[in-house]
Amino acid sequence: MKRTKRFEAISDEQLKQRQHNLENKNTTDNEKKAERLFKQYLAEIGEDLNFCEFSEEKLDKHLAMFWFAARTKNGQKYKIGSLETTRYSLNRVLKRYGHKFDITKRECTAFTASIKAYEDATTELKQEGKGFTKNHAAVSPEDLYDIYHSRHLDPDAGPRALQNKVQWDIRFSFARRGSENIYNMTKTTFTIKMDEKTGMQYVVKVEDEATKNHKQNEHDIVTGYMPTINDDKYCPVKCFIKYTQALHPDSEKLWQTPKYNVFPTNGQEIWYGPGNVGHNKLDKFMYNLAKNCTLKDKGYTNHSLRASGVTTLKRNDYNDKQIMSVTGHRSSASLNIYQKVASDEKLRMGLTLGYALTGDPSCLTKENEVACVYQQHPHDNHPKQSSNATHLSFRTTGTGNQIVPLHKRQAPRFTETATITKRPCLHNLQRANSSSSITAKQSLTYDDSMFEENNAVSDAELLKAVNEYEEATISENVQFMQSSQTDSNKIQCISRQILKKMSPPTFSNCKIEGGIIINIHKD
Repeated sequence: MKRTKRFEAISDEQLKQRQHNLENKNTTDNEKKAERLFKQYLAEIGEDLNFCEFSEEKLDKHLAMFWFAARTKNGQKYKIGSLETTRYSLNRVLKRYGHKFDITKRECTAFTASIKAYEDATTELKQEGKGFTKNHAAVSPEDLYDIYHSRHLDPDAGPRALQNKVQWDIRFSFARRGSENIYNMTKTTFTIKMDEKTGMQYVVKVEDEATKNHKQNEHDIVTGYMPTINDDKYCPVKCFIKYTQALHPDSEKLWQTPKYNVFPTNGQEIWYGPGNVGHNKLDKFMYNLAKNCTLKDKGYTNHSLRASGVTTLKRNDYNDKQIMSVTGHRSSASLNIYQKVASDEKLRMGLTLGYALTGDPSCLTKENEVACVYQQHPHDNHPKQSSNATHLSFRTTGTGNQIVPLHKRQAPRFTETATITKRPCLHNLQRANSSSSITAKQSLTYDDSMFEENNAVSDAELLKAVNEYEEATISENVQFMQSSQTDSNKIQCISRQILKKMSPPTFSNCKIEGGIIINIHKD
């Protein structure tokens, strides 16, 4: 009896081919396009098409001319991003054929001419307005709310809308990159777990997958958590359970074709499959949603949901390491593309610059108003703060000698209750645990006699305290201080001095919590 070989016989060519098949599909497609484009150029000038066998000198010469000559099918110049993709793709093609040189690095002296030509060509394109690269726009908070609460994501509208809702939740909560691996998801890709301490249920990814940044098997699976919320209708966990229970048992795919447009009334419990949603449908998920919600002109794509998730986490002060554990980015530098300055931040910076030039206190008032408007949820049911409401703005405009003395700032007028809340520290100072003996929410009554107490501090000492002690913000951007090294009497004294500089002492019931004024009520 002939003995069967235990190990598979693999030739060098088969090894290369199998390794090549594991590469990212987009990478492979870009290599084919770049190779085809360069061959079309060589054919047009009557040159041999087998450029991988050119000498380094000959290849360098033709590449230098190619970077200036490259055109699209309609004769237009490529944008810098497209030309850059072509360059790196050609470099990979050459390496695949066994070449060890790198046509993209200056250290490769054999290709000095083509590297210089590429840099000059991109400079020329930038001067002609071809340097702009449109990144995936994050979905605005208003559009996020409108799309999420539209009939197209209404979990009670029918099987199709329920599937859209679950797919949206997964793309957004797990910061999915475009449609990467969406088609290959199965019923076992995600599961529901419960947090032992809180008893809260959450959906989590439990199967590892090869992605752009994680192609090898790793011990830690990159995933976020999608927890329950109190809204019974839109709770992502309840919707996920409702959806997965209605999938066809003969298919393991997670995204199965809906069998009905509305929920069946005949007791049918299987609403999907056994067919699967196609690649094109999944690839155009966000495009079709935006189109159906009359937001086609916004240019939203599947990647926009990833950008929105990262942007939301960044604006809520989660650090890069925390965000990368959800998104799967290898480097925090990769997150910079999502860290765009928001409109409200630019408006507030502009008002700050205006105040520096003019000293007009209305700039600070408007800055507070901008912060209040943008921090409010786009569909918050609570009434907006009235225009007569007090906006406290006691900001220091710098540190050290740049601080503007408190007594030189315009005193705010207390026309209504002024609620003062702590916000994140503006500087990289670690919050100290206050050892102050001030009781939480201790009520203190201020009158004229209290400002004349012997323990009152001087202006110089007060400004020094404001500069040196840790800063927090009152109302929207009022900076105050707290220190574990300051006794309760001193904190109270400094608080009174600041209040005295702000406005005549015609108010009472000022509450202090841990050395921070938290509420003021007008008499």
